[in-house]
Amino acid sequence: MYKQNSIVHIIQGDDTIYLLSRRYHTTVKAIMDSNPGVDPYNLQSGQRIIVFPGPGYVQTTKPTRPVPMPSVPPMPSAPPMSPAPPRPPVRPPVEPMPMPTVPPIAPIPPVEPMPMPTVPPVRPRPPVEPAPMPTVPPVGCPRQLLSGNMRRLMLQKAYWMRMNMVGMLDRATDSIEVRSRFQQVPQQLGNIFDTYYGREQGNEIAALLLEQQNMSIALLKALRAGDTHGAGTGTADWHTAAMKMGKALAAINPHMDGMQISDMLLHNQEMLSQQAKARLLGRHGEEHAVFQRHEELLENLADYMSECIAKHVGI
Repeated sequence: MYKQNSIVHIIQGDDTIYLLSRRYHTTVKAIMDSNPGVDPYNLQSGQRIIVFPGPGYVQTTKPTRPVPMPSVPPMPSAPPMSPAPPRPPVRPPVEPMPMPTVPPIAPIPPVEPMPMPTVPPVRPRPPVEPAPMPTVPPVGCPRQLLSGNMRRLMLQKAYWMRMNMVGMLDRATDSIEVRSRFQQVPQQLGNIFDTYYGREQGNEIAALLLEQQNMSIALLKALRAGDTHGAGTGTADWHTAAMKMGKALAAINPHMDGMQISDMLLHNQEMLSQQAKARLLGRHGEEHAVFQRHEELLENLADYMSECIAKHVGI
């Protein structure tokens, strides 16, 4: 593991272990290994976390600790000063010395130019064969197909999650149709895992994703009704489901960090709640900004899972 000087990070209001791992160029697992007693799902403002930044991290400011000023005893009073002695008389000005007479410099005789040596003609170099271009995988190669399908479905998940939220909060007449389309995404994502790990594993992932989506619907209902207790219960249930998903993916693919995936899924739920609260308060600019960050988060999750699957199955 790459380690440099450790940094003590003080937790702010919106910090999560996943965001800290991206800020300091490290991983969620590395941060948790350095802080075994920290609960990643109950971070408190002002809490101190030890972080070993990864390669590429540049610390812009060097943290300093206030140094207590030592107490200085009072200085004793100085004795009275004696009068200064009289200054010596000023010396009379010194007469400048006469400059010696310098004889003129004889001119330097001209130098005959040296004949230029005869340079043989340069032989032309033989033509250089162009270096072969590196082989670029075709657009339809298995790795790119996997990455493209995973990204497309994750962006659909973000879009239909938002459309379902808008329909529920605005009590739209077509909210049932939107919810039906929203609930198709888990099975489509499960089909990707079905391709590489079999029908049983694909169905398990699809069922866990559908369970999370149903929890998001319950959470939105509580927020719409102003039910603080129900919203808190929905958030706790989502945390449990995110942990189950992280463990399930880590069990079928050793390259996947279950804790990192769980943290990204928890961040996904937080962004959904932020969008809903902003819409209920009429802050549509804030709502749109959170949605854009939500799309970026799910794209990162898609790229991470695609890379881990490609490594595991050798494509």
